[in-house]
Amino acid sequence: MNKSGKEYDIFISYSSNDQKVIDALCHFLEERNLRCFVAYRDVPKGEDWAPYIVDAIENCKVFVYVHSQSSNTSKETTRELNLAFEGNCLVIPFRIEDVNYIKAKKYRLTNINWLDAFPCKPEDYFGNLFERIKPNFPERIKQYDNRKREDVEIEIQRREAERKKKELEEQEIQRGEEDQVFNIKSIDFKMVRVQGGTFQMGATSEQGCDAFDWEYPVHSVTLSDYYIGQTEVTQELWEAVMGSNPSYFKDNNQRPVENVSWYDCQEFIEKLNRLTGKNFRLPTEAEWEYAARGGSKSKGYKYSGSNNPDAVAWYNKNSGSKTHPVATKQANELGLYDMSGNVWEWCADLYGSYSSNSQTNPRGPITGSYPVRAWRQLVLQREVRASVGSQLQHARRPQQPLRPPPCSLSLPLGNPSDVLSQKEK
Repeated sequence: MNKSGKEYDIFISYSSNDQKVIDALCHFLEERNLRCFVAYRDVPKGEDWAPYIVDAIENCKVFVYVHSQSSNTSKETTRELNLAFEGNCLVIPFRIEDVNYIKAKKYRLTNINWLDAFPCKPEDYFGNLFERIKPNFPERIKQYDNRKREDVEIEIQRREAERKKKELEEQEIQRGEEDQVFNIKSIDFKMVRVQGGTFQMGATSEQGCDAFDWEYPVHSVTLSDYYIGQTEVTQELWEAVMGSNPSYFKDNNQRPVENVSWYDCQEFIEKLNRLTGKNFRLPTEAEWEYAARGGSKSKGYKYSGSNNPDAVAWYNKNSGSKTHPVATKQANELGLYDMSGNVWEWCADLYGSYSSNSQTNPRGPITGSYPVRAWRQLVLQREVRASVGSQLQHARRPQQPLRPPPCSLSLPLGNPSDVLSQKEK
C-alpha cells in the first residue's frame, strides 16, 4: 500500500520532457489491468514528492525506467534507479531514444537487458514491454484476459445487433408500404409482398449431398409478384376465423396451428375470404420455395435465412419435441419467419415429379392423389433446408416427430390474387 493509500504494480521513472510518452504508456498498461505510479499524477498537489516516490518504489514489483536524452542526465531518475536496485524490484530499462548511459546509470544498467523503443514511435513497442512485465502479475493478467474476452464478446454482440437492426431497417425501407396488414376480430396478421423473379428450384448446389431424389431435376422457375404470410398461421388467428383450436400444443396461442388437414385449410381460407373480402389461397410449391430461399434478396443460404439451422429453425435438436411461438427465430432475407422448422405447411399443388423444362408460375400437375406440403418440419438437419419443397401425404414420417400423430399441417397464407389488383385500383 502506497503512502497515498493506493496500491501500485509498476513504478515508472521518467523525465518530465517525455510526459506525452509516459501518458500513453500508462494508458496502455492500465487498460491491461496493471496499476502504474507516475509522480506528476499520483503525488497530491502541494505534497513533498520524496516520501511518495520512496514508498512507491518499495511497494512496486516492477520498475520501468524510461530512458531518453532528458532522463539520462536527470539526477532524480538516477536516485530512483538506485532505490529500485536496493529493493526487490524487477528493473526494466525502456529506451525511447538511442542514447548511451551516463556513468552514474551505466554502472547500474550495464548487465540488464533493456528494451529498445526506436526507430519507430515508442507506442509501437509498448506491447513488447507488456510481454516482459506480465509474468510478474498472473492474477491481474488473468482478470484482464477475462475482461478482454467479455469486452470482445459484448462488442461482437453489439455489432451483430447493429447489423441485424440495419438489415431490418433496410428491409422495412425496401418493403415500404407494400406489405399489407389485415385484422380479424382484433387480431393482426401481415402479408409480405414478394417481388417475382427467376430462380433454380430443387436440389441446388448449396444443398450438397443432403438432397433427396425427388428434388431433381433442378429446373428454372419464373414467378410473378405475390404475397405470403410473414409467419405461420397462429392458433390465435385460426380460432378467430374458425371458432376452435385443433392444435395439440395449446399453452400459447402464438404457436402455429397444427393438426389441420389440407381440407381444413381450404375451409379456413374460405371463411377468411368472406371476412376480409379478399381472395387468399395456399401458396404453390414454387412460391413457397422461392420465398423460403429469400426471393430476389436471396443470399444463397442452405437454410431459410442462415447457414446455421439453430439461428432460424426449431427442429428436433433444439425444439424439445414441441412447437414454438412463431417469429422467435431469425427471419430470412424477406423478413419471413420459420420458413425452416417448427411445422410442415400445406401448399396448393398436387404432388407430381419435377420436369427439367423451364416454367412460369407453375401450379403443379392437373391431376394427382395427394396435395403437397412444404417441408418446414425438422428432424435431421437435411430436413431444415429451404429447397426441400414437397412430400407426399402418405410418405414416411420423421423418426422423431415434432408433433405426435396425426401429423397434419399448418399453412402460410398464400398470394391473394386480387390483393395486387385491389392495391392498384
